[in-house]
Amino acid sequence: MSKKPSVTKKPATPAPARKQTLVTPPKWLTDQKNAAAAKAAAKTTAKKKEVAPPVPKKKDKPQVKAKPAASKKVSAKATAPAAGAQDEVPALAAASHALLSQLTSLQCSPDMRLIPGAVQTAMQQAGATASNLWLVPVDRIRIIQGFNVRMDTERYRQHVRQLADFMKVDGAKADKPLTGIVAQEGEELVIYVTSGHSRLQAAQLAIAEGAQIPTLPVVVRTGELDLADITASLQTDNDGKPLDVLEKAMVCKRLRTEHGWDDAKICAKLGFTRQYLRDMFALLEAPLKLRELVATDRIAAATAVQTIYTHGDKALDIILKALAEAEGSGKDKVTKSMIPGTKAKLIRSAAPRIYDVVTALRSDPAYARLAPELQKKLDDLVESIERESREALGNAKPGAVTDGPAGEAEPVTPESVNEIMGK
Repeated sequence: MSKKPSVTKKPATPAPARKQTLVTPPKWLTDQKNAAAAKAAAKTTAKKKEVAPPVPKKKDKPQVKAKPAASKKVSAKATAPAAGAQDEVPALAAASHALLSQLTSLQCSPDMRLIPGAVQTAMQQAGATASNLWLVPVDRIRIIQGFNVRMDTERYRQHVRQLADFMKVDGAKADKPLTGIVAQEGEELVIYVTSGHSRLQAAQLAIAEGAQIPTLPVVVRTGELDLADITASLQTDNDGKPLDVLEKAMVCKRLRTEHGWDDAKICAKLGFTRQYLRDMFALLEAPLKLRELVATDRIAAATAVQTIYTHGDKALDIILKALAEAEGSGKDKVTKSMIPGTKAKLIRSAAPRIYDVVTALRSDPAYARLAPELQKKLDDLVESIERESREALGNAKPGAVTDGPAGEAEPVTPESVNEIMGK
């Protein structure tokens, strides 16, 4: 029998390793790095220009120069701004302009139509691998421009910075996946993130700084792509940094004006009360400058809303005046006590506690050792509180006060002061 010729199998050629595409760092990070580099360059140049004073020789006596007469002329070193400061001014102005634009533009959804795409095909084209999650290459995950309601504030940038630092150490955690959709754009299948924008931006930042994070875990929504539900998920699916009040308000406005949701449906879906929803819309309808002060933490949202309800169209002027006074005393934020009308309410609400303390003090043996002037001030304070309490009791509706003989004034007690002044 003739032997069959042996066939030598060629070794399989390994598939070329997929290179990780470099991700362009966010613009705010680039501006930040440029400003820091400019500062460092300015410091280096300044050091080079400094000339060490001449060291006198041992044999020669050091020359003593007469001090120049005092001059009103200010040196250029004292007046000219540092090179780094010059670079920071345009960056800060650009950031402020971007924030003002976002306060208006993010109230509306992006102008686009979502067409469902084939998930399996899209993942194969992207080179993604499936475990319990899809592990998608970072450079293949896209964002829908204008969809995320997060505003580019300093607080948000710090949040992304912190996430990026964590990812440099621990990588991307599988228990914190992004949520995404697959959409058909012409002939292309695109993977969009709908929840987890901060983690995506943090991963891009970490990669730009040298971290090796090839993929991110993504859970893909399947079925019909309802933009209203996806918009609501900005709030409901958020298990990381909570949305700010203004950001929540933008989600609610989109659902109401673009998708026809009534207030009852919005509250039920997002877990808000009717009053909280009214407060958010009141803030969203405030002047742009007032919203900017809230977004940059110059005033709390609750204080701003209360000022709007109390002072109406004058709210912005009152807040700006309070802010100027706060900055004059070294503070950078308006508090509730700085708003006219609010301070009186705070004092009135504290009156029952003041009355209790002063009454207890007057019954203490040490009260007799106080200066007569201080005793008189305390006595006058108690008398004024009791007088206001008696007037309030006298103006009560018939049947409201039943104790005591008819026509006789109701005795003033700590309990009655608490009851009347606490209202």
